[in-house]
Amino acid sequence: MANACKPGVAAKRDLPRAHRLMFAMVAACALFASQASVAFDLPPDTPARRAGLWVVEQKGEIAGGKVAADTRKIWSVCLGRRTDRAFHELQLRDVQASLARMSAICGEPAHELSGDTLSATLRCIAQPPGTAGIQVRRITTFVSPEETRSRVSVLHDHGAQSAGQVVTTMKRTGTCPPDMKPGALLLMHWTLGDQETLKARQRSTIERELAGRKARIAYGARSAPR
Repeated sequence: MANACKPGVAAKRDLPRAHRLMFAMVAACALFASQASVAFDLPPDTPARRAGLWVVEQKGEIAGGKVAADTRKIWSVCLGRRTDRAFHELQLRDVQASLARMSAICGEPAHELSGDTLSATLRCIAQPPGTAGIQVRRITTFVSPEETRSRVSVLHDHGAQSAGQVVTTMKRTGTCPPDMKPGALLLMHWTLGDQETLKARQRSTIERELAGRKARIAYGARSAPR
């Protein structure tokens, strides 16, 4: 089977169509290549959040076309050294997965640490080709080893329309209870507008949620309009 990342005979016979598809193909291939060879990484001196139980409150607006939704989530997470870093990745992959539902293909994040502020930037290509690109920017402030504040902004390249933003506050409340090991998540509230959508508390893990977000991102890249 021919490699989809390389133009074949059909592409050579149909140059205008190949040109129209070029950006979508390059973006998708770059995404799969980056996932296969580049791991999500943080600067080695990124401040560590103290191990224990943290309460996370997330407020945001994610817009798609003319539809916008105000959301609020509250959950508990048990953090350890390894899972602390994995939780940084989950919060960015969550935004990537939301954009994948709108057929936007994102590359890997570029991180920069300055004092107690960690920034991450992702470049995304909106589909179909020719539409405005998207930039995701996450700024995390380490208030102390027991508190962090993050803001994720999603902006279209032309700057005229925001695709949404999410503000997250995390505070350590103590040690993890016996039924929560490092990486455990407990979703307690999830409101859409003024309506509570969560019928009961939901347990999960950072690893499980991260795998789900990555699957959504990969599916979005495969099914993006060409």
